[in-house]
Amino acid sequence: MTRIRSTLRRAAGWLLVLALAGSAAACSDAQSEATPSPTPSPSRSATPTPSPTPTPSPSLETTETVIPVLPGEETDFRAGVTEALTSYFRVFNQVAQNRGDPILIADVAVDPAKEQAYNQLKVTLEAKIVQTGDITFEIDAITPVEGELSSYMAGLCQDTSGANMRDADGNSLWGPDELRRTYVIFYVERRGTQFIVAQLKPIGDAC
Repeated sequence: MTRIRSTLRRAAGWLLVLALAGSAAACSDAQSEATPSPTPSPSRSATPTPSPTPTPSPSLETTETVIPVLPGEETDFRAGVTEALTSYFRVFNQVAQNRGDPILIADVAVDPAKEQAYNQLKVTLEAKIVQTGDITFEIDAITPVEGELSSYMAGLCQDTSGANMRDADGNSLWGPDELRRTYVIFYVERRGTQFIVAQLKPIGDAC
């Protein structure tokens, strides 16, 4: 019985010690929270550090790279094709009127158009057949050839109403029922800065 009471006293003593320790800790925490920490006075010798200047974010206008377009880079292929056709018809008319050698066609055409026109002009001139008046043309459309970087197709109406073909005696070789306006397709190539006729394909339809 005495042993039990001794044990209870020791247990009660330990509980009292724990309670007092908890109370002391709580009082210490409350006192630290109630008493504000002293604010250090600024030093007179300290120099304030200036704030860094913010760097503006680059905008699209300042970062976009503008590539200048050099003069002559944007060549109008329609103008080049038209000029090539004009040169071709001018030389063809000149030679067909017996005012030049058929070899001149090499200045305005490449094979197979060159060979085709050369043989035609050579045969007619050797047969004493001479063209009078000019063959003219009207362009219907000019389009790039699909899959070709420097080849263009020109559909045009070839007009022979102001021209005629006459033999050595001056007789006309074109009858009254001859079609005077027919559709022809020309293929023009760009070689460097030059546009030149490369092929022609008569369609034969009236236009």
